[in-house]
Amino acid sequence: MGWINREKLDKFVFKLLGRGIYVSRHSYSYRIMYDEHMVLGVHVYPGYNEICIRVYVDSGGKLCNKVLSTVLSTIKEVFPGYKINIREYRSVIHGG
Repeated sequence: MGWINREKLDKFVFKLLGRGIYVSRHSYSYRIMYDEHMVLGVHVYPGYNEICIRVYVDSGGKLCNKVLSTVLSTIKEVFPGYKINIREYRSVIHGG
């Protein structure tokens, strides 16, 4: 299995923060917030050169697309050559 240097993982965070997108990192996972909503989850699998993105579609369509576009371009910049898988998730919890 491979691994990624901590500085490279942090570089992704700093680039997104510099582009106006709030992101937190724990190990190889990222939570991406925009306008007080969690819009994306990103997980890096270094041994497989793969990144999985969870798109939380209930957090706002156009808003999420704008953020996703920025995240994708940043991934390609920081993690070149990684395969990217994108999956959509809808909330099953409804307010009462």
